[in-house]
Amino acid sequence: MRPNTTSLLEISSRHLSLSTRQLLERAETCADLGVTWRGSGYFLSTDPDRYAGIDLPPDLTHCVRYAHANGAAYLLFDEEAAPQEGLPWYEDGDTPDLTGTGIEVSQLIMDGEVTYVNPYHVDPDSLRVEPTWTEPVGDRDVEAVEGALWVGIGPASVRLRLNEDGDLRITALPRGREMEDPVHEALLDAALFEPAPEDGPAL
Repeated sequence: MRPNTTSLLEISSRHLSLSTRQLLERAETCADLGVTWRGSGYFLSTDPDRYAGIDLPPDLTHCVRYAHANGAAYLLFDEEAAPQEGLPWYEDGDTPDLTGTGIEVSQLIMDGEVTYVNPYHVDPDSLRVEPTWTEPVGDRDVEAVEGALWVGIGPASVRLRLNEDGDLRITALPRGREMEDPVHEALLDAALFEPAPEDGPAL
C-alpha cells in the first residue's frame, strides 16, 4: 500500500517584500488570505482555485505560481530557509533584487513604495525549473509521469523514453557527460509491450 503523500516547497520569507511580511503578521489578514501563520513564517496551498476572488499581494502570488509550476502542492515560507534561485529577493526592504530571475523591468509594478513583479506578466513555463539533480531511490519501482526517466547506475546514466509510436528508446551515456554521444542506444518496438492474449503466455 502506498502512503498518501504530498509535495511542499520551502523558501525564505525574504522572497516576500517587507510590506507583505508585515501584512501577514496580522492574524486577521492571514485568515482572510487563506494563509496559516507560524512563528517563523507562513504556510499556504498552491492551488490556484483556492485563491479565486482573494486579492493576494503580487509578490505572494508570484511565489505561489512558482511553487505550483514546480509541482508543489503547498508552500512554506521560513525565515531560516535558503534563497531560492529564480525568485526575487527582498531581504528586508520593498525593492527586489532580480539577479538570476530573468525578469525584465517591464514586468514590474509599483504600489506606493513597494516594487513587485507582476505575476500575470510572467509565463508559467518560465517558472518551471528543469531537473538537473538526481535523487537516490533504492530498489523500488519508479514511474515517469511524462517525458523521460533518467537513472544513474554507477558510472552510467541511462535514459528511458517513449517516442510518439510508443517505442521505448534506451540510451546509455557516461555519468556526468550526458551531453556527449551515447555509448549505446536501443529501440524496443511498442508491440513487445502489448498485453498477452488471455489464453496465451505473457511475453
